Amino acid sequence: MVVRVWHLGVVVLLALLFVGYSITHGSSPSAATGGTNTATGSTAPQGEAGQNAEANVRSLIPSIESYNADNTPGGKNDPNADHSDKGYTGMTIALLKSHYDQAIPAGDYVNPTDAGFPAGIVKVTPSNTAYCAVSEVDGVFAWKLNPSGVVKTSTTPSAVCAS
Repeated sequence: MVVRVWHLGVVVLLALLFVGYSITHGSSPSAATGGTNTATGSTAPQGEAGQNAEANVRSLIPSIESYNADNTPGGKNDPNADHSDKGYTGMTIALLKSHYDQAIPAGDYVNPTDAGFPAGIVKVTPSNTAYCAVSEVDGVFAWKLNPSGVVKTSTTPSAVCAS
């Protein structure tokens, strides 16, 4: 239990640091004005839908990383009850909702097997070290590919999780 609380504390601290940095350094042109998305080099989706999709992906990260920390071979808190796998393997939105955050909105996905997974998106099955977190809001997609990825947006499904 102590380890789990410690991991959550680290995630919360990182989230607070990110929010503070974002506030003091302003928002990106793509999120604020619908300008060019520097992450993808394409025209970013405009308006509130793009901002909401990006926020949804960012809000998934603490649950995803908690799943990763708990999903260890022989672990007591193994969220998918498969004591032989590790990392992000077996992660689904249903497991994230039932173990970490019941408020995950409809339209968020982490596994091609998730109910309602949008057609046309590159399918990234969670593995030991890889995942793609996706949120769709009013036809705008935001995603984060892998732990070191950045949140990107597009209105084109085939761009989602492609890079």
